[in-house]
Amino acid sequence: MKSPVFLQLCVAALTLAGPLTDRQATSNWTIGQTVQTSSGPVAGHAARNQSGVSEYLGIPFAQPPIGNLRFAAPVKYTGSATLNGTSFGFSCPIQVTNSTSVPNVALANVTAAGVAYLASSQPRSRFDEDCLTLNVWTKPQTGEAKKAVLVWIYGGAFKGGSSSIALYDGANIADQEDVIVVSFNYRLSIFGFSGDPGGPGNVAFLDQRLAIEWVRDNIANFGGDASRITIFGQSAGAASVDFYSYAWRSDPIAAGFISESGTVFSWSLPASKAVASKAWFDTVSNAGCGNASSDNATIISCMQSKSTTEIFNALPVVTGTGVVLGSFGPSVDDTVVFANYTSRAPAALPLLIGSNDYEAGLFRTQFALNNITYSDADWDAFNLQAFTCPAGIRANASIAEKIPTFRYRYMGEFPNIRISAESGAYHGAELPILFNTAPTNPPSTAEEVSIGNYMRGAWATFAKDPAKGLTNYGWPAYGTGDSLVRLGYNNLTGTNAVNPSVYDAECVNFNVSSSDYQGLSGSSGAGTPTTPTVNPGSGGSPTSSPTSTASSSAGTKKSASLFRAERRNSVGSGWEENFWLMATSNGGTGGREGRVPGTTGSMTILTGREDTVTPNPPGILRDPTIAPRKLNTDIPDILPHERVFHIQIGSELFRLSGASISSDAPSYFSQFFQCQLKTAEESGEESTGVRTLYIDRDPVTFRDISLHLLGYHVAPKNGSHFVKLFADAQFYSLPRLISQLYEESIFISIGHRDFQIPKEIFSDPGNSPNYFSLGFGVFFTTPTEVFPGLNRDGLLRPPSILPPAVPNRSAEIFSEILHLLRGYPLHIRNENHRAELLRDCKYFHLKGLEQKLIRHSISYNLARRKSEITLRLEDVRQSGISVVTDAGQSPPPTTPATDLLPNARPGLIGYVNYARPFVDPKAYELVLEIGDECTKLHFNSHPASNTTTMRAEFFGDGKTRISRLFEVIATKLNLSTSQPLGLLMKNGGAASQPASPGNTPLSHEGDLVRCIMGDEAWVCLDGKEWKGRGEEDGSIASLSMEDDHPRLPKRRRTDGSLVEEHQRWIVKTGQWRLKVQQNHSLGGKECVLVAVKLDAVSGELGRNAQRGFLGS
Repeated sequence: MKSPVFLQLCVAALTLAGPLTDRQATSNWTIGQTVQTSSGPVAGHAARNQSGVSEYLGIPFAQPPIGNLRFAAPVKYTGSATLNGTSFGFSCPIQVTNSTSVPNVALANVTAAGVAYLASSQPRSRFDEDCLTLNVWTKPQTGEAKKAVLVWIYGGAFKGGSSSIALYDGANIADQEDVIVVSFNYRLSIFGFSGDPGGPGNVAFLDQRLAIEWVRDNIANFGGDASRITIFGQSAGAASVDFYSYAWRSDPIAAGFISESGTVFSWSLPASKAVASKAWFDTVSNAGCGNASSDNATIISCMQSKSTTEIFNALPVVTGTGVVLGSFGPSVDDTVVFANYTSRAPAALPLLIGSNDYEAGLFRTQFALNNITYSDADWDAFNLQAFTCPAGIRANASIAEKIPTFRYRYMGEFPNIRISAESGAYHGAELPILFNTAPTNPPSTAEEVSIGNYMRGAWATFAKDPAKGLTNYGWPAYGTGDSLVRLGYNNLTGTNAVNPSVYDAECVNFNVSSSDYQGLSGSSGAGTPTTPTVNPGSGGSPTSSPTSTASSSAGTKKSASLFRAERRNSVGSGWEENFWLMATSNGGTGGREGRVPGTTGSMTILTGREDTVTPNPPGILRDPTIAPRKLNTDIPDILPHERVFHIQIGSELFRLSGASISSDAPSYFSQFFQCQLKTAEESGEESTGVRTLYIDRDPVTFRDISLHLLGYHVAPKNGSHFVKLFADAQFYSLPRLISQLYEESIFISIGHRDFQIPKEIFSDPGNSPNYFSLGFGVFFTTPTEVFPGLNRDGLLRPPSILPPAVPNRSAEIFSEILHLLRGYPLHIRNENHRAELLRDCKYFHLKGLEQKLIRHSISYNLARRKSEITLRLEDVRQSGISVVTDAGQSPPPTTPATDLLPNARPGLIGYVNYARPFVDPKAYELVLEIGDECTKLHFNSHPASNTTTMRAEFFGDGKTRISRLFEVIATKLNLSTSQPLGLLMKNGGAASQPASPGNTPLSHEGDLVRCIMGDEAWVCLDGKEWKGRGEEDGSIASLSMEDDHPRLPKRRRTDGSLVEEHQRWIVKTGQWRLKVQQNHSLGGKECVLVAVKLDAVSGELGRNAQRGFLGS
């Protein structure tokens, strides 16, 4: 019996209203109202986490499969009593039910987040064979009257799992996406897949079918559309979806299928009748109920009399870890499970299928818990064999039938669901993202939330319109070109599509193989995955030998690889035929050609080259006599296509056909061999006179280049790989590869984390030139500018290039910057977060993005009938400044007045406007915010007019910035700058004088700037609203305070004179308009600050009065 630790990790992977119609309003729906069903009336309640969603739990759809219904096909449940749908039904028994605790995290360095994730993978109900119930989450009161339906099938290797697992809570999807979510239980292990040769051995699949029929018959009463049912599942649940699509292809009920990390071609390959029946009879014998020669009725009666525990205790010890199928899973019965799926067609319904980037991450952790280790190559091979290649084969099977197909690869990695340091995007990692059920400690990141929203939207869009919905969502239909969507690539949201060959290139070695495939062995210590292959010297008998498709390098050496296509006969008792394809490199076609012993037919297996077309999907081998379509003849006749040429790179010898070399020419290779052929022809030694080309370069890099020449799309794996390919493509003068690499994303290492980024992100005019285009220009310039010396004779190797790396910046911040550069919104958590983003934008010279992040406010001023923008002084940029004349203003007089009249109205020129550079070309009236207590206001009394004028004095950085701003405004107005900034002040001419507003032509009072306090200004003085009155000329009619602002007593200066403290204000923060007007008395233009809002204190005394103590 397996350990609880092992199985827990394995499981973790893995209303009385009538029907609603389009014409009926659903606004009168009551949360949890009683719904009439074929099982009887069901009363629900509000979902625990989504109060607007009605939740109906534990609805029976089949009679309890106990007594004489154990091991039998399910029987439909009918009833009339009202059912309480407020709690889950029993979970179906799993192979270990005596422990639901989470294993000790010290066993395999499982993270705290991993523990929380595993805890969320435990069923929320007890175990009992009376378990065939389903659950419904619906929200009929909003959205469509007839909603699309998503029916969930859980995973767990057909031995574990439950619809009550918190991870699969459907309320969040139902609430967010206007769909109905349904989940159900099905029988597991021997109770669902007995293998009994005398009965229905796959009753679990019959359970699933009966649940789908219940949904079809009843979902309209919950607001659902029975014509839009999509079945989706993960792991064994995904395999179940696929088995279903073949078993009920003529009556699928469903409108579409979604398979996450499971197909009929993967680890779930069905067991043969012989294997399944042996496991059954071994159990029968252990239980004391007979043997293979006993009467079947007697056996069944005895087995039905045993308790659940007795049945489990009688199971034969299964060798291996049990991660992959083993016994008591699907087995061939030729009714719902078949022997050979390569010769069958699925239901002609749209398919969304995918797998995760590092499925092995979960199993690797589980094996570590059992003190079993394997090499990285072994795990990579397992990833390919169990998930990547089967997903590709299944997707190709659909497109071969012209079925709308979409394929994804999930790649997100987040702290709150990471189960170990090396788990990556593991098996099941997408589930908490999709269902929005991730643990909350640590909380989900902004990227995680965004990707979850995107995935839920994609799944629901597919359910609403399986054929075209995802196309409208921005997904490419799966097929040729960039048609595999990478979800969560670099933890970013969006449709990142690549050519499937990026991940499928090595799947030409994948075997759609025998039913007794066991995957990884279960012995302690090191081991290798085993895949059935053939021993050529054994007369064609299958043997099990270690292989590792992950480490194969097709096309780099002249070696034979074995491919197998196996087909069972109609009764499934043995192989109908076996044939073995001995495949070797065929340079003329770019593919692999093999011949079946004893036949004359040939088969070309697609290797990724677009000019090699086969009638069958890659990896699915059918009739070897089928002839491939004619090849594309675009390859130029530079070298004889059928001839093989020898190239030695370093210590490794490569053999490439003339067609392969000619496919990317003219190149160093083609020119060399053209010369050799010409010389040999002239000397009469054409057959022997072509020498081997020797080049002292890296053979490992050339392996990839040879794959490129063979027709594969070679994608850089990381920064070092990119620059090696980049340098050698230039060195070998391969024009097609050079062009391809210039279109590839570049790799950048930030804070020791690698990013792969499209170059166009950094070529946006607002953000270029930048740190990357300036510091690593070799990746942004044209190919001819990279190595101009390569044409010189005697150049042995190109100069060294290092991939872009910035180890001293934050990878997390850079990831968010990339998110913004791609055009996605980002939640700014707080001002510290904004400051971090701005700091790195400045570091990387991303000026456009910096402008987007700068805090600002744009609003429409009804009183002034203008749009205005509020910006801090330090965020204003020179290029955004302009001066706009107010409409209706007359030009200023040409002859200024000579006398200062206190009540004279200066001639208005206009107001300073601002347009955000690189972001928004529209100019708005600028409201300038000046903070940091750098502004002091001086008030000068005029007794004759009983008015007081106001002037501003600036200090520190504020003084420098306002001075530069005034100079920019002066330049915009084409004013003379004979008094350069920083050289002259009002009272002196020393070059050492600091910058001041008085150094510009716009301020005529030295360091003081004229201010206006209009009626619209709001002033807070000493923490209270100040109600003084401004005049049109900017003077203040009376500075005396209201009752709540008494005049402060006079204080003595250091020289003994007295001064009234309120005559000087310190402005903590002020917002000002900048008004440019004619100064008639001085004959020039001046810039005046017009107060909008001020927060001030009445001098140092007032400032000290508002001070706080550190301990308070």
